[in-house]
Amino acid sequence: MSMPHKAYAFDWSAFASDGLHSVLLDALSSGVTRGLIRYIEANLDHLKDRYEGAPLSDNWQDMLENRDVHELGDIALTRFYDPAEDRGIGDDWRDIDEQLSEAGQAALLGTPFGSSRAYFDPGRQG
Repeated sequence: MSMPHKAYAFDWSAFASDGLHSVLLDALSSGVTRGLIRYIEANLDHLKDRYEGAPLSDNWQDMLENRDVHELGDIALTRFYDPAEDRGIGDDWRDIDEQLSEAGQAALLGTPFGSSRAYFDPGRQG
């Protein structure tokens, strides 16, 4: 199975100060999605379809597959990046990753968000 590398310009400062950071951490540790649903509903005008980047529609819940923290968090995060602006390196990431130091690998692939008991995995890629 191919897992292409994707990368986006993410506004971490806004994410950390907006309140979603703590809402997402709470949801990950508890498994309760109410806070994420409230966040999405309150910010609907700022969110996008996570696959196409189009504005999120009023019937956004109809497109849900799992209705869990990972899927809802993935939608909520679109407030801080544009899913249509992928700047990743595609399938070449494995060859590049093998040549990088540990710090370089972290820069390329990122670091886990959440706690060791409950990491955020929006694309369910592990």
